[in-house]
Amino acid sequence: MILLSCAKLPDGIRKKDIAELVRAKLLNKANDEYIGALEQKNNELSACESLFALNLLCDMIPQLPQKTDTSALILARGEYGKPYFLNSTLKFNLSHSRGYVACALSDADEVGVDIESALLPDDRAKKISERFFHDADKKAIEDEPSEFARLWSEKEAKSKFFGTNLAEFLENEKKTGSNGKNMQETQNVYLHRFSFGNIPVTLCTKRDFSTIIFTCST
Repeated sequence: MILLSCAKLPDGIRKKDIAELVRAKLLNKANDEYIGALEQKNNELSACESLFALNLLCDMIPQLPQKTDTSALILARGEYGKPYFLNSTLKFNLSHSRGYVACALSDADEVGVDIESALLPDDRAKKISERFFHDADKKAIEDEPSEFARLWSEKEAKSKFFGTNLAEFLENEKKTGSNGKNMQETQNVYLHRFSFGNIPVTLCTKRDFSTIIFTCST
């Protein structure tokens, strides 16, 4: 089973307030450094988003059939920053963009998630696609510029699934010259597309899950 949840950051909430909520749920003192690093971000919005995504994760864990003591979990990061639990088989991934957050949680299988609320001007989107996208995706954006957000969300989700450096992932993907379908088959991953209002959300998984519970809250 995979749980996927999206939420909008409450108006006026402060990073200090959210950090306190997270600390009250992730009680293990080993998490203090991890939470503190998020709280100390200079960008207030980014700090609030990161902490709010963690709070969302804590609220989702009891919804899994597998019973887990949230207060005992210890957070860590991989080589390229992908978060994970040191002492649990639970797998999760977090994403945030301009006041919106997304969390994917699985009882065992690796996941990657991205929410993409940023709307770039067409010329900016074209420049980025020229630099990072393969021909099939560039053509899709030329035909329909609004496709950029969805395609970028898919690439972010795949990169986060593998826990790799995004720039290196995009460069390797571009070199293949493959279209999106073949790329999925080659890397043996599946992309599940959702939306939060008009905001694209992409979930990347190893298997073609039939049980994905998707919820949104504002």
